[in-house]
Amino acid sequence: MSAPGTDEEEARTEVEVLDTEEVLPDGTIHHVHKVHRHSVKITHKSVSSEDGQTRVVDVKEDVPGTVRDDVLETFQERPHLEHDVEVVDEVRPDGSHVKHKLVLNRMVAHTHIHQESFDEGLGGRRKVSDFDTDEVVPGTESAFQEELEPSGDDS
Repeated sequence: MSAPGTDEEEARTEVEVLDTEEVLPDGTIHHVHKVHRHSVKITHKSVSSEDGQTRVVDVKEDVPGTVRDDVLETFQERPHLEHDVEVVDEVRPDGSHVKHKLVLNRMVAHTHIHQESFDEGLGGRRKVSDFDTDEVVPGTESAFQEELEPSGDDS
């Protein structure tokens, strides 16, 4: 129940979002996405001045236990070349062996993700997680095959 001369609204959630991005000296793109949520209650109070005039003043109050913060940080490194060489021994139907050298190339982008969340309503504990991903840049994969030992036939 509100006091005389006051009128309360229901609590509403306010959300503040902040995104920043910077390029680090090594070319890594560092992106930060922060979301801050909390509930507020607005109370309209009637205030009388000494000269007898009445006016309504809005008072904003935070609702306890409603703060939630989420932070997502990504570190996207510049793509780098991955070069792999494999030697494969092929057994042909006639029983002969032929060695092949496979050369595999691709560009790979590494991303590190750091996530933190804090929820006052769930005991106020902070949850933190980190993980890494490697993604092949589309259109950058190639493979070449070279025969190391000729088979001896001219077929």
